[in-house]
Amino acid sequence: MPSHPAPPRNLAPATRNPNPATRNPNPATRKNGRALVLKGKFAKLNINADGDLLFGECTGSGKNPYICSCDFIKPDAPTHRCSCPSRQFPCKHCLGLMYACAQGKSFSVATPPEALTEKREKLQERRVKKKANRGKPKTPMAEVLTRRIWSGE
Repeated sequence: MPSHPAPPRNLAPATRNPNPATRNPNPATRKNGRALVLKGKFAKLNINADGDLLFGECTGSGKNPYICSCDFIKPDAPTHRCSCPSRQFPCKHCLGLMYACAQGKSFSVATPPEALTEKREKLQERRVKKKANRGKPKTPMAEVLTRRIWSGE
């Protein structure tokens, strides 16, 4: 039985052992994601300096590679993004990214693309806002509608 090298040391605790099998219930997608790694379809495997974001480029059927990422900023609910047309999340490319990490493939420490950084910031802002509003009472819908009708919104 071949042994796999340990994942990169710079990984955040949530990404040290990302088990793709627990992230997606579809066995075919898991199999296809693993196959991408075994076939060497990832042109780039990157990780941010904090170790909580995996991102890379995977060769697909089109002329341009798919840009995919697995964001573990919230470890219990990771965010998966991919430029592929699949409606399944995580898609096989994101699962492949996690398999590559779990198998100890070499990830380069890199700065995430600007678009990805912006998406992460927006996600973090939403979480902070949601946390701040957690204790506040919600305005009843009738009151909201009345205000909108009378204010002309």
